[in-house]
Amino acid sequence: MLDLNGKKGPMKIAYKYLAAILMSLALANGWSCFQPSCLGAQQTPVNLAQRLQVLGAEDARLAPIGQARPFSSSILAEAATAGLTVMATSKVSSRTNQFFAELQQKLALEATEAQLLDFLQKVSATNASLRVQTLRVCSTPDRSHLQVNMAIAGYYRLPAAGQPPDAAQTEYLVLSQRRHLRYAALDCYTLTKSLLPSGWQLDGFNLQDGKRLSAQGQAPADQVALLEEVRARFEKVQSQDGKNLFSSGEATMRMATPGRTNFLWSMEFELRPPELR
Repeated sequence: MLDLNGKKGPMKIAYKYLAAILMSLALANGWSCFQPSCLGAQQTPVNLAQRLQVLGAEDARLAPIGQARPFSSSILAEAATAGLTVMATSKVSSRTNQFFAELQQKLALEATEAQLLDFLQKVSATNASLRVQTLRVCSTPDRSHLQVNMAIAGYYRLPAAGQPPDAAQTEYLVLSQRRHLRYAALDCYTLTKSLLPSGWQLDGFNLQDGKRLSAQGQAPADQVALLEEVRARFEKVQSQDGKNLFSSGEATMRMATPGRTNFLWSMEFELRPPELR
């Protein structure tokens, strides 16, 4: 099970880290999701200004790319504070369009559940640019700790000559995505644990790009009739901003062998896009 308790000890970092920021300016490899058309209906200048003001009041506006140098060190500092053991890190990669840059770093970690939750809460509570974009969790073979793989993203503003007409639309999309990711990993993980009936075991958890949640585990065979009820609970659940977290979902099962005393369950849910929440 992923209900794990462990003593919080000094962080042991097993890695050799070389910071690198790979800034690619080739628009052919830019974000399609950074195009204003992703907003659906175009916002009027008045509505757009109001929405940007609301988003700016909830969270700090995007820092310039010149302040991105401590991006990786900030991630490692938060991990150290939470007591996580960093097993490996990737180089920092980037995606850009003409207005903004997204930096991303992947980490392999080992932690107790309490340490992982502490990290997710700290990242969610800060107005810094860090956001957990992808989170994959499973137990170690002896089930004493969690094996965690995550991708952390940060969003920054690029220098621009003048004010292109679609810059505000793009900024709104970026800020909406960052707001969406602020609590997505924490909400999805804690809600998954809280919505499972007593006796149900969570063996695997995966939040992919803040868009899709999948979870797997096992449960007593005599509770197989509860599977549809559990799926319905997920579709009705709300995130910390009071909006429905998921737009759709499905659940499957198969009997475990030998003995057939448990069944294996799997559920997958689509998160509501940022502009719909």
